[in-house]
Amino acid sequence: MPVRIGAKNMKISDLTKEHVGKACAKFNRYSDRIVNTEVIIDLCDNKHAEAETIVKVPPQRIVGKADSSHGNLCRAIDAAAGRVATQL
Repeated sequence: MPVRIGAKNMKISDLTKEHVGKACAKFNRYSDRIVNTEVIIDLCDNKHAEAETIVKVPPQRIVGKADSSHGNLCRAIDAAAGRVATQL
């Protein structure tokens, strides 16, 4: 399943892309009807990281948002993906 990754205020590294792919790979275990997955990440002032994961499963759209006050982008990505997995 391809994952679209968008970024605000930063450039996406290969390591970040790989981490997002691993975090979203588990969604297929919960549903085989997933049409699209998108992750939007934002790093504000190197102190605050936000991640939003959007999964489209007809007829609904599942959204998980998370942030990390210490600028830990991986923690925010994992938390947002976990919230989506809970809803799936």
